[in-house]
Amino acid sequence: MFRNLSYVVVLLTPALLASATCGQEGTIAIPRAQTAPPGPALSPQQALEKMKVPEGFRVELVAAEPELMNPVAMAFDERGRMWVTESFEYPRREAGLGRDRIKILEDTNGDGRADSVKIFAEGLNIPSGIAIGHGGVWVANAPDLLFMQDTDGDDRADKIEVVVTGFGRDDTHELPNSLTWRAVRTQWRLQSIARRVRRQSFRIHLCHVPHRPQDSQVRFVLRRDQ
Repeated sequence: MFRNLSYVVVLLTPALLASATCGQEGTIAIPRAQTAPPGPALSPQQALEKMKVPEGFRVELVAAEPELMNPVAMAFDERGRMWVTESFEYPRREAGLGRDRIKILEDTNGDGRADSVKIFAEGLNIPSGIAIGHGGVWVANAPDLLFMQDTDGDDRADKIEVVVTGFGRDDTHELPNSLTWRAVRTQWRLQSIARRVRRQSFRIHLCHVPHRPQDSQVRFVLRRDQ
């Protein structure tokens, strides 16, 4: 279980950060909207040393390559384990099976570093949001919202249900994301954000989700963000 995160900024960093981009004839290209080429690749420890945080905060390395690659979204379960989606397919627009996956990271000895890494699900295609609750794992994997369950306790998804479908992939920067549970009177609602129509942002509420998702009547409530 990871330590108190109120005082720790959790870092998910690759072992080597992106290095300079080569242009024509071996010259170093300056990335778009930047004024200088990127610096040399850094190790995770070097990256930590260069970070500046507000007084009272510190940065600790939780995971690095090869344990974790291309992290996109994350959530914590009731045991303090970190669930992270990885994407190698970005920015692919086409739906269908992909190489992306969900990993479970756990600190089993209390030193703040993930020493147990398990693959929960594979074959995904830019899983852009994840939430844990109501007996399973909810994953935004456009065009679908998936509900995944581990029915035999081996930390692998062996039951997958498409709860709703129809999310667009026209712009893979604007896939459904930020899945968040919030209490509304006696209900729990799964909330997400997606931008689809004329670059306007909409807040999506999947309402009436009881303790047994398979018995729920899911409906959409779209609210335009101000």
